[in-house]
Amino acid sequence: MINFFKSINWIQSTFTLNRQGSQSGSDFDCRNQQTRTYQDPLHHGNLSLWLGSDRVFNLFYFVIVQAAVKAYELRTKNKAELTKQLEELKQELSSLKVQKVAGGSASKLTKISTVRKSIARVMTVITQTQRSQLRLFYQKKNFLPLDLRVKKTRAIRRRLTKNEASIKTVKQQKKETHFPLRKYAIKA
Repeated sequence: MINFFKSINWIQSTFTLNRQGSQSGSDFDCRNQQTRTYQDPLHHGNLSLWLGSDRVFNLFYFVIVQAAVKAYELRTKNKAELTKQLEELKQELSSLKVQKVAGGSASKLTKISTVRKSIARVMTVITQTQRSQLRLFYQKKNFLPLDLRVKKTRAIRRRLTKNEASIKTVKQQKKETHFPLRKYAIKA
């Protein structure tokens, strides 16, 4: 939004400079009513300026005001609201794709990427909340589902646990108690 206001200030300063400039041989020719295109310094797109006979500037400039959905806002919603929003976004995306084929305006075409990313954010939040709830559910259980277990490597996953590695047979326990490590010192 700040970039939008910066670009508007730049446009206004350009207008005042060109109005103060000499009328003959300036960038804007009133008699021929030429249209000139300038590159915006903020790279928002092309800026078309036209000076009519009444010396009024008509500005054709496309700025996307459609803001993408924020993940922290999505986390406050419940699953029903999220699924509803997801359906709405998918409907919007399909209509934008139809407009693209039909030859819609440039502003509509640039909105496609914003909507796609918004859909991805909503789906990510849904998945994350589901997984966190499942982790809470399986916290006290004996077994975890495979997708909730730690990945690590195949070798580490097949390794004995600390408990399994420390277990000793009855024979080994008796041997260690009856024949402990002897501590002695040699008198010189």
